Amino acid sequence: MAVSYYYSLVGGTQTVVKKLADKLSQRGHEVGILTMYVNKKGEVEWKMEEVFEQGIRVIRWPAKPISKTSGYLSRIGKKLFNILFIPKLNFYRIMRKYDILQFYDVNDLTFPFFSLFLNIPKVFFCATLAERFSFYKKNFFPRTILKKSADIFLVSNENTRRLLLELGIEEERTFSLHYGVDGEKYHPDFTKKEDDLLLFVGALEERKGVHVLLEALRFINQPIRLILAGPVRDGVYASGLLKRASELNKDTCHKIEFLNYLEEESLIDYYQRASIFVCPSLAEEFGIVTIEALACGTPVVASRAGGLPYAIKNGVHGFLTSPGNPEELASAIELLLRDPELRLKFGKEGSTYILKNNSWDRISKELEEITFKSFKIL
Repeated sequence: MAVSYYYSLVGGTQTVVKKLADKLSQRGHEVGILTMYVNKKGEVEWKMEEVFEQGIRVIRWPAKPISKTSGYLSRIGKKLFNILFIPKLNFYRIMRKYDILQFYDVNDLTFPFFSLFLNIPKVFFCATLAERFSFYKKNFFPRTILKKSADIFLVSNENTRRLLLELGIEEERTFSLHYGVDGEKYHPDFTKKEDDLLLFVGALEERKGVHVLLEALRFINQPIRLILAGPVRDGVYASGLLKRASELNKDTCHKIEFLNYLEEESLIDYYQRASIFVCPSLAEEFGIVTIEALACGTPVVASRAGGLPYAIKNGVHGFLTSPGNPEELASAIELLLRDPELRLKFGKEGSTYILKNNSWDRISKELEEITFKSFKIL
């Protein structure tokens, strides 16, 4: 498995990589994760580290951000090829030890680009394509690299499959593979529920739509506590959110609290305590946090953006609203706030459905079957 950024954190692409690696290893496969070396400040460095994390070999590879190379190389690398790093090139010797290569996350094509000429079966799990689609649609070279980077492409929902087809990738090369949850950890505890607690989990950046959620609070009369948990990805945007939240804390009956990264145990506790989970994204590939919340018995109010309608059944597990519409978002939240029986009904149905259909054991088995069939492995 190759991914530019891999941390031992909860959420997003890193969760998908870690969980699939763990489960494939348990199924008897030798699995390795190749990623860039990232220091404690989140900066990529020209260093190497090889460790074993819960039995999985993780190789953190030397690389240099292309932005720190010459101006010409920096411009053509990022704009023409969507390459964000220059890795030490003898990573080929590591990749050749594996029978199949898996790439994750279309935000950076460094590993796929530098592996184009490796004659090894390749799989690309197209995480985050919904957010990057317009870039690939407009730019010929990154689109061509993406199309040639793998033999088959995995999608978490039908919206992403449609986008791949628009980019010129043949339908027979695309396969559905949903995200999963760990049912042993993510499960309901309805004794913890707090009637006024709303939860958002995700990076603080504009596409996550937190500003829409804050604006929606203006239309909600019932006092609520809103927890916003996630790292800052856009400093300017986050500063605006902090200012807006301070105004709302002062001028309204609501209380808003910002948390940074949560350890998994604390995250699950918040999922279980929250009465409603809110995902107001303007663009979203799938939203693994939504199925984690559902697994914990928490109904979801989300925007009808990207792959979210494939993760949440409207009127069954929660409500879907128009992206960027604070009044509609507020209306859906208020409906659930006023009706604890409906919250309980949605929470129970959502948890039952997710824990049955989205276990990592099931997802890893499906990945194994897709891979074996596609590459005729007996």
